[in-house]
Amino acid sequence: MKKYIIAIALICIIGLGVGYLVSTNQAVGSVIQGNEYNSTTTSASFLNHSVLKTGHGSLANVVITGTNPAAITFYDATTTDATKRTKAATTTLASFQTTATPNSYPIDSNFSDGLLVDFGGGTGSTTITWR
Repeated sequence: MKKYIIAIALICIIGLGVGYLVSTNQAVGSVIQGNEYNSTTTSASFLNHSVLKTGHGSLANVVITGTNPAAITFYDATTTDATKRTKAATTTLASFQTTATPNSYPIDSNFSDGLLVDFGGGTGSTTITWR
């Protein structure tokens, strides 16, 4: 009888251990850590030339939420000074004129140096998403 109790106790302990291991290794999300999207909303106080991210990444989406008083350009760069850039030419990722209709614009464009947004003369009401 004593052997049966010990055997049942061991089976319970092993079962609890396996159950714990299985429950702690479950995936709880669909995004790999580090691939989360970041976003910012621009307003009148937003700087005309802003570096949103340095290094590799992707410009995902631009949502123009109101009238656009200035053209918006996104560059693969970290500075507007051409003499301080790592590449001779700056890649334009996306550009919007003042006549752009309020809408959501998927971009999905990769950059390697950084993500620089340039508002030519004023700041419109936009939401920018990148990773």
